[in-house]
Amino acid sequence: RRSYEHAVRLRALGVDSPEPVAWSEYRRRGLLCDSYYVSRRSDYTPLSQTTARFPAAGTLPVLEAFARFTVQLHEKGIEHRDFNHGNILWDRTPAGAYRFQLIDINRMHFDDRPLSSRACMINLRRLSCPAVAFLYILDRYAETRGWDVDDTLLRGTFFRLAFGRRISAASSCASGSGTARADFFAKKIRQTFGFTDYFATFANDKSHRMMRAYGFAYYFYYFFFYSKGKSGIACN
Repeated sequence: RRSYEHAVRLRALGVDSPEPVAWSEYRRRGLLCDSYYVSRRSDYTPLSQTTARFPAAGTLPVLEAFARFTVQLHEKGIEHRDFNHGNILWDRTPAGAYRFQLIDINRMHFDDRPLSSRACMINLRRLSCPAVAFLYILDRYAETRGWDVDDTLLRGTFFRLAFGRRISAASSCASGSGTARADFFAKKIRQTFGFTDYFATFANDKSHRMMRAYGFAYYFYYFFFYSKGKSGIACN
């Protein structure tokens, strides 16, 4: 149900998602046992295929357009809480413009004002793409927002909140030829940010600790209270 309603709301806000068709939930003795969300099929390309090939020819303009798209999301108060590069699809129009779609949208937050800078950075951190592509997206995002990442204080905050991982962990997920790619990435980080301390690991991040602590409570609430007695199908 949330996926259906969020798709309707996104499209009303001018953010594309595959056209929603129906939702259905089935309960047994008050517990959710099956649920389905149906949408039109999309022919767009997953962004994960592009980030995996970065910086191959043709990938830079896609990631630049994606950074601008992300800025638009945040300025509209939209926070996709599964903001992974596998949940973002893209296509190119005959005129050369890039279009994006969001999927896996059951976990979203809508605000009536733009997201705070901290919320934007934390949301960006959910991207699990290769490290070099991730750094490029961050740079283009900051440029679009007009954030001066050369400022010593701001670049420290931006790197800590948006990256939130040790360089070794980030390098391990980088695409390419292992050590050479990791060495390139480490050098690029030092040239860009000038850091020697890479902060706490992503596993110790506050959002992950809270997720583990409140996970059971969240699902208990959903199973027993969310849309109680409202199972069924809704079609447009």
